[in-house]
Amino acid sequence: LEDFARLTFDGGGPVNDRVSSVRIEGPVEVLLFADANFQGDALQVRDSLPNLAREPGPGRRGTWNDLISSARVTRAAPTPRPRWPDSPRPPE
Repeated sequence: LEDFARLTFDGGGPVNDRVSSVRIEGPVEVLLFADANFQGDALQVRDSLPNLAREPGPGRRGTWNDLISSARVTRAAPTPRPRWPDSPRPPE
């Protein structure tokens, strides 16, 4: 979504600079931007964030709360499985 100024919440209020949490479902990555058109400071999110006021950021209060103006959602790259060394064999 390149510009949150065009969006409204279900109750009719504006979305731009009013996002307080992010819910992630499935293997996606979200880049949140402080400005419209994917500009300005950005925050990469792979897990839900229930309270953006706890995320340090460029906002006037030093957080990402009520700051988001655009977002880009992409499929997350799969997390590689750790490679474990061969288990030692018990003595014969």
